[in-house]
Amino acid sequence: MKSSGSMDTTRWLLVAGVLAVIPAGLGAQVGPLELVVERLEADPVGEVDLIVRTATAGALGSGAFTLEAIDRDGVAAAFSAALSAIAYASAGDATATAALDLATQRIEITFDSPSGTLNEVAGPLVMIRLALTPGLQEDMRFELRIIPGTENLSDPSGAWVPAFSERGRLRLRPADPEAADIGPTGAEAPAGEIALFGLVTGRPFAIGSGTVEVVYDPWLADGPATLVIDPRYGSVTIDSVSEDPPGRIVATFTSPDGDLNSRLYGLVFAVSLPIRADAEVGQTAAVDLGAGTVLFDPEGKPLAIELEGPDAIEIIPANLVLGAAFEDGDLLEFTLTQ
Repeated sequence: MKSSGSMDTTRWLLVAGVLAVIPAGLGAQVGPLELVVERLEADPVGEVDLIVRTATAGALGSGAFTLEAIDRDGVAAAFSAALSAIAYASAGDATATAALDLATQRIEITFDSPSGTLNEVAGPLVMIRLALTPGLQEDMRFELRIIPGTENLSDPSGAWVPAFSERGRLRLRPADPEAADIGPTGAEAPAGEIALFGLVTGRPFAIGSGTVEVVYDPWLADGPATLVIDPRYGSVTIDSVSEDPPGRIVATFTSPDGDLNSRLYGLVFAVSLPIRADAEVGQTAAVDLGAGTVLFDPEGKPLAIELEGPDAIEIIPANLVLGAAFEDGDLLEFTLTQ
């Protein structure tokens, strides 16, 4: 299936409750591009939207990769059809395709932007809508991974862009309309670069207002953190935001249209943190959501929250390239540039 993405990818910087446009380069880093397959919980019947986002900015003209769904028990196929694909470019000129091989459960995804404005800022890159296989049962789980070596990304000039990926997973269970599926998500970043982490949602559900508390160990920080919200996730007004003491960000917010997280899910509340240049590969810093995190639906009803965590920021080699894959946050295999 082929479709076009026409969403504005302007992002906003939230500091002390004041909104300002973020420069396109925020979150950019010199190393390879990280692709993150978002984790998703969904009803076992119907359709699902899988999202692949980037953790670092860097303009792309085109790209392709192969996504694979693996049943942890080895007995079921997750998907029966690829229905559509959307890519997100600042100029709104992106097109995307998705082709599913039923036997292997591999999905070949391609995307293109004539203006070369894919991924000018880090965030959602592509969304793939898939039909679930009839007869799947509640609580079945599938690993979702980009097959290492299938990433083929090009910048606007056509030059190759190295990339690596982090796995996601699909868990099938009926949605609870009175609950918020959220958790902390960490980041992998080289020393001296930017780490993006924060509050991640695991499925679409509408958020009307609330308070978000993100806590992290600040020992790897090389400057203050910045809270970032991508407007593609929905409308939002920040009432207050603070980081006092360092390592604890608290923000209160309202979604004027009651549509935050109603379509796109994932890293809705992102923290951008500069990492110390002297940090060593393998060092980590904990990331979690604080007890002050409270969410309400658009009608003002509180959403039940079960806090999970913590996750971590992890320092990775700056020259990590193709052949990388992450399993539950742990580096499985990688190669290094010379």
